[in-house]
Amino acid sequence: MIFSVLSVDSDAPIIRNCPDSASYPVSPGTPSTPVTWIGPIAFDNSGEQPVVTKSHEPGQNFIVGATQVAYTFADSAGNQAQCLFTITGNYLNIVQ
Repeated sequence: MIFSVLSVDSDAPIIRNCPDSASYPVSPGTPSTPVTWIGPIAFDNSGEQPVVTKSHEPGQNFIVGATQVAYTFADSAGNQAQCLFTITGNYLNIVQ
């Protein structure tokens, strides 16, 4: 008698170091400012490195107002995990 075992990966990747939302100053008269952060990393139970898709890159310019940044990690079985945070640009209040 021969038995076969089917293993199904239903676990999403585990994300580490998802940045907190943050506010950054923008000088008056400037439409945007570059913002940097250390991106999250992810691990998968398969031992393979998950594929990451990013909505924005560290060092990109951000306009005044709130912008959501998304990192989506996917494993080879199609399971996904997401890291979301918001970058908010605020004009500096300069008192003369």
